[in-house]
Amino acid sequence: MSTQPSKLDVKAEQIRSIYGQFQSILDEKVALHLPQEQDSIKGEVLLQLQKFLVEAMDMASDSLNIVNVNERASLTELLAQSRQQFVDPFDLDLNEQVRKKYQEWEDQTVKVAQLRREAPRKLRETYENEAHLALEEADALISSFSHEPSSGQNVPDQVQDEHVELPNLVRLGEDYQEALKYLSAAKSQTPQNRAQIQKLEQLISFLESELLVGG
Repeated sequence: MSTQPSKLDVKAEQIRSIYGQFQSILDEKVALHLPQEQDSIKGEVLLQLQKFLVEAMDMASDSLNIVNVNERASLTELLAQSRQQFVDPFDLDLNEQVRKKYQEWEDQTVKVAQLRREAPRKLRETYENEAHLALEEADALISSFSHEPSSGQNVPDQVQDEHVELPNLVRLGEDYQEALKYLSAAKSQTPQNRAQIQKLEQLISFLESELLVGG
């Protein structure tokens, strides 16, 4: 009479079913304890747990008699089909593309944050510079008029006549025309400066709205 313990007769489908149940339990545990981890980390944990499960079942294979498979087939080969259901093949190229896109997204997020901090200051500086230039131009025009020599200034009374005053009147007219040109130029620049500031303000509003939507 043989003293060796008898093996338990099972079918391949039963082995796969038991393996699937254990693997599902492990997946639930990983999802519970690593909910926020990246896919690469979670995938590595699942892979190690899968190897452990296969090794544990392989240790028990000596006590099993799988009745509907080739005797030369190992338990690892038998479970290979079931393992593919739980772990997808790891694509290194795809993982690298995802990593680069994620890095680009982080870089753009930093740039938007910097722009939100710097834009108000730059807008204020632009406005102050434009206002300062406008005031300087206005002061220059006022100064040119205030220093304009009056008709007959520094001319002796005895030589003041119509022939002496006419050149001053002509010069005054020329200065007046030139002053009008300066005023016109300053006036034409004001809408452009305001338009530039408005464009910057619209850009900041757009970026802020996009950042809020993205968040």
